Parts: sequence; structure tokens; C-alpha cells
Amino acid sequence: MSSAARAGGQGKATEKPTRPTVGEECRTIVRNATFGVLSTISASEPSGFPVGSVVAYAGDEKGRPLMFLSTLSKHTRDLQVDDKASLTVATGLGSAEDARVTLVGPVKRVEDSQEVQRIRERFAQAHPDAFWIDFGDFQPHRMERVLQARFVGGFARAGTASEEDYLHAMPDPVAQFTGPVAKHMNEDHETQTILCVKHFCDVDAESAKIVALDRLGMDVQVSYDGSTHRVRLPFLHPAEDRKAIKDRIVELIKIATAALAETLEDPQQSS
Repeated sequence: MSSAARAGGQGKATEKPTRPTVGEECRTIVRNATFGVLSTISASEPSGFPVGSVVAYAGDEKGRPLMFLSTLSKHTRDLQVDDKASLTVATGLGSAEDARVTLVGPVKRVEDSQEVQRIRERFAQAHPDAFWIDFGDFQPHRMERVLQARFVGGFARAGTASEEDYLHAMPDPVAQFTGPVAKHMNEDHETQTILCVKHFCDVDAESAKIVALDRLGMDVQVSYDGSTHRVRLPFLHPAEDRKAIKDRIVELIKIATAALAETLEDPQQSS
């Protein structure tokens, strides 16, 4: 397999960027998830150590995490002493290949009544069954500034987005449709995916499963010679909405199919 394919490089499909920026990747993960691990500096013994707690959150229009935290919880008491915190969010916990991001910044209680109402509405959209936010001990909190976003996208893929890069990035418009698109393609059209991987990534895969997608392409988990890897299959043109995903995939399939037909007509091309 070529190094470009393994690292998500150009392949035959395009010489344009084949992945979103680190800031965009981070904003996308934060938008699409609703739970994360909030790490605070312990104010109780053993003090001074970071301690993680699973919390529900929702992202605001700037990608800042909004949380309702109980005053009875130790992590809330930690923040009252030291507001330095981080929130780690992952696309899954199945393997080291799953993308994740850690946001670093100060988490403070929000007390302005108008802001509290906006946060309540946004949080309720992400967590419609969160009846507990009406309990008296749960108070709205927000990471006031995302000072840094540390991103890991899988093997040999990592980066850091600055506060400015994160703030000005936009979440990917189609990544949220990965589930239904991947299910359909993997169940009904895996043969075509294998064909595309062969043509664009130069990989003779025995199986090829789409595991993630964004406006610029797809991550495909391929198996061959007893090993499993992920390769990047870039689109020829960006997919800005759900319908465009189908158009971009069909475009790749047509090109790969035509190339296969030419090879069968002229066997010397494959030698």
C-alpha cells in the first residue's frame, strides 16, 4: 500500500486537500457528541491531581461546551477552587483508531439570567430527557474559552488547534450522516468500495468498510494479507450536503469501474 493512501494522502483522486483542518475536525467531533470526560484539578485529597468525570454537554455556536453540573459533585467543587479544566470527547471507545479531541480552558458557572435561558434551551436540544437540569443543585457552566484543542484522529494522525483556529473553524456539514451512509454502503455496495480502494488507493483489499466520512472524503477500513488498516478515499469534489455524498460516491465508482473495464480490455495495463 502506498504511503499516501495510508496517511490519507492524495492518491489518484485529487491534488487538493483530502481532509478537513484540525480545527474543523475538532469542531465536528464536539458538535456530534453529547458526552465527554471533564477533568478538573482535585481540591480534595489527594489534591492537585487531574480527575476525570463523565458529563453530559452541548456545544454552543462557538464550539464551547455547555454543562449542567451539580454543586454536590466533587468536580464542581474543584472548579470553584480552580477553574482550569479539560473536556475529552471521542467518536467511540472501540480502538485507538477512533478520533478524539481534548478541549482545554477555564470552566465557570454562568449566572446571567438571559444567558442561563439560552444555555438551558441549547442543552435541552442535545439532551431532551435531561429532566435533572431542573433540580436545584444543577447549575449551568460553560468553558468560557477553548484555549487549545488537541486532536488525535487515529494512527499517525494528530494535531493541535489554537484558540483562534478552533473558534473560526466550522463543523463538517456531512460527517453526521456517517452512520446511515456507511451502513448502506457496507451492507449493499462493499464490492464497489473495494473497487474504489483498488483504483484510487492502490490497495488490493479483501474487504473494505466505510467507517467515517466528511465533505472531502471517506475513511475506509481495509483488510488484506491478514492485516487491517485504514485508508483515505478522497472525493473529487466536496460534498456539502447529504445528497452530494451519494453524488460524490457514485462519481468515484464510475471512474473505478471504467478503469477496470479498460484493464480487462487491455491486460497489459495491469502488468
